[in-house]
Amino acid sequence: MNKKKVLILSPSPRGTAATQRLKYEQYLELLEQKGYVFTISSFQTKRFWDIVYKPGRVIEKIWWTIIGYLRRAFDLIRAPFYDVVFVNLWVTPLGLPLFERLLFFFNKKGYAHPKNEGPEEASSINQAFKICNCMYAETRRNGTRNK
Repeated sequence: MNKKKVLILSPSPRGTAATQRLKYEQYLELLEQKGYVFTISSFQTKRFWDIVYKPGRVIEKIWWTIIGYLRRAFDLIRAPFYDVVFVNLWVTPLGLPLFERLLFFFNKKGYAHPKNEGPEEASSINQAFKICNCMYAETRRNGTRNK
């Protein structure tokens, strides 16, 4: 079986934000069993997540924002090596959607965003997340959720 490589771009580190748990984190294990391989790249580091909503620490917040943009630049370089790129919310938090446009330009294979269906490969990962959502809802109703 040919595994499909998926790059997930998210704002926050894994396990920290409700939107990520709802949209994709809860389905990763099931999708890995179906042949997907995931790489998750968050804009914020764990340290940035810990301080971002606290008062003060402006210099440190600026530093971690710069680090986040450098990480996204690296993501732009490696995106073409993935079968699909899934964007949760946004690629970068500030300014115009320049990184999103560059990402779409450099990754013609597939670009998935919750707000739009991209090319065929991107649509398949969006569809996979939707199928998992239905499977999850069904197991919750039946009380057969796997741990």
